[in-house]
Amino acid sequence: MKDIALLNRIYPEKQDQIKRMILKHSVRAFAENSIAATTVEDIRARSKVSIGTIYYHFNSKEGILAL
Repeated sequence: MKDIALLNRIYPEKQDQIKRMILKHSVRAFAENSIAATTVEDIRARSKVSIGTIYYHFNSKEGILAL
């Protein structure tokens, strides 16, 4: 998967593993449901992390899109 390789290059550190996982699942959710229809809860359910973890790393759904 090209998206995984790209995320590994952008966020190479071990502590960025959660961020990479959230981004990977976000991209898939946006592609399947559209950006407007995807919620932070959808991303949380796919990535199996807490809402707090998503907000810690990205502040919002728009923060994910800004990358």
